[in-house]
Amino acid sequence: MLRAAVILVAALVARSAGAVVVTDYFVAPPGSGGGGIAGGPDGNVWFTGVGGSSIHRVTPDGLVTRYVLPHDEATPGPGPYGIVAGPDGKMWFTETYMAAWGGNKIGRIDPASGSITEFPLPTPDAHPSGIAVGSDGALWFTEPGASKIGRITTSGSITEFPVSAAASAITSGPDGALWVTNQSGVSRLTTSGVETAFPLPWQVAASGIAVGPDSRLWFLSYHAAAGGPGMVRMDLDGTYDVFPLLPGSNPGGGIAAGPDGNLWFANGIARLGRMTVHGLQTDVRLATASVTVQISAGPDGNVWFTEGDYVGRVDLGSAGYYTMLPCRVIDTRRSDFGANGAPALAAGSTRMFTIAGYCGVPIRGTVALTVNLTVVNATGSGSLRVFPYGSPQPASSNLSFQANVTRANNAVLTVDLDGRVSVFCDVPDGGETDFVVDVVGYFE
Repeated sequence: MLRAAVILVAALVARSAGAVVVTDYFVAPPGSGGGGIAGGPDGNVWFTGVGGSSIHRVTPDGLVTRYVLPHDEATPGPGPYGIVAGPDGKMWFTETYMAAWGGNKIGRIDPASGSITEFPLPTPDAHPSGIAVGSDGALWFTEPGASKIGRITTSGSITEFPVSAAASAITSGPDGALWVTNQSGVSRLTTSGVETAFPLPWQVAASGIAVGPDSRLWFLSYHAAAGGPGMVRMDLDGTYDVFPLLPGSNPGGGIAAGPDGNLWFANGIARLGRMTVHGLQTDVRLATASVTVQISAGPDGNVWFTEGDYVGRVDLGSAGYYTMLPCRVIDTRRSDFGANGAPALAAGSTRMFTIAGYCGVPIRGTVALTVNLTVVNATGSGSLRVFPYGSPQPASSNLSFQANVTRANNAVLTVDLDGRVSVFCDVPDGGETDFVVDVVGYFE
């Protein structure tokens, strides 16, 4: 029997990370949330409850309704996971647990009535996981338990295609094909079932894949060659770039293109990652201690995510840019600037500066700064590279200079979570240079 429960819960926690407001809504009963999430055709957001064997609807103002899937109460239940809005106006989802527990099916729920229809899979214990709408108007899903990709029409007809490796995450690419991540890399599957594999030279955690605002494929990986997690940007021909993530990053869930033109991803405990299409990462902190799981753009123009016993919303309308009168925050000529003052930058050295908290720049929540960079008293020719503290040093410089020539340049600097930057001084001939920074605005 279908059971629906409306949970009348106000926002349990509302926290502002700088000007970016994050609101968390409790999902009752405990343990019934924490699955996939997607915007629905009804203007609401829908998400799955793996442990609670339920589907949930949350309105833009946080009203949660729970729909429990049919299953034997003596077993864990079907374990719904991936969810997507279908071309028929229904929400489609995968039931990842084995058939003996009531799963191994593809489900469909009608947003208008809450009625649920289930379609058993022909392959036992396929453990369906990710799901996406294909360019052919069918629903495509991964079957990591069977190393197959499945296809189901809106009328319920199922076809399965074997693939070279067990896949978990799936998305429909800008080329009309399906793209999946697996432990070997990425595979492309045409709607007729022809696979092209793009193996990668490191261990890949198949935790998510999405089409970015730049029409490229973006996915999360454990970049073993670089010693840590990374974000991979891949072109349709299989060429790719890798952007190492900030220290402390722990991606293990989903990724989605946000309405703000950035990539958003689940990034471990109480943390969401946001990355520009140029590979610059900032994080948003959450007030809960939950592990973020999956993430999606919502119909309301915000970013929504699942996090254990909560469903959360990042209010993108709360972010902004703030101008200010030019204010000096770094001057290595002056001893009275404390840690942001003397001595001059030495050739081949990297130095950290803290900008947040000075000149009216917020201590927390600042994403980037607009500044004027100036080099003074250089004893040789060279360049400076300014980048978020803790991030890899970029290949390109922010400012080039010559000996005994004052040189200035405008820039937008991304900072780390504590408003810090690193500056690498490259002067091949040795020597040193003074460095001056005036801030004129900041992004939150």
